[in-house]
Amino acid sequence: MTHAGRPLRSRTSKRALAIGQRKLLGHSVLLVEADLWLALNLQSSFAEAGARVVTASGLERALPLAEQPDLSVAVIDDSLAAEDKDALCRQLSECRVPFVFHSGRRSEDRRGDAEAQPSNGAVDIDVVVDVVTDLIWRQHRSPKPTIVASATTGRCH
Repeated sequence: MTHAGRPLRSRTSKRALAIGQRKLLGHSVLLVEADLWLALNLQSSFAEAGARVVTASGLERALPLAEQPDLSVAVIDDSLAAEDKDALCRQLSECRVPFVFHSGRRSEDRRGDAEAQPSNGAVDIDVVVDVVTDLIWRQHRSPKPTIVASATTGRCH
């Protein structure tokens, strides 16, 4: 499987069988991803982990989905326009939904170049799923907002 000429690494099927395929059973993930191919792969991996996944490719579709009462977490494409990310993060925070950003670009590419190309490395979907799983379980254990993978969450208990 490839994405923009890069291989997608996903060990979800093998790994899920080894550690319990349904680690996100009962949880709902809002996936905001502009790239259709990557969105389909992330959606599939979250579903394999047991999550119910709702997807949006941009702000207009994401805002009403962010208000779903059973939403556990949101995964946001870092390549969305800054004002779109700000509006969505405000909405998620008001709805007390934690969120993380993900990107296929190297961190040094994101520092100042909005037109930076995706890295030549593979998008490791399992890392995204693992970070989201960790965030969900930290939220259940911690009464305070949690910071995971440099993304602040909006949920406070």
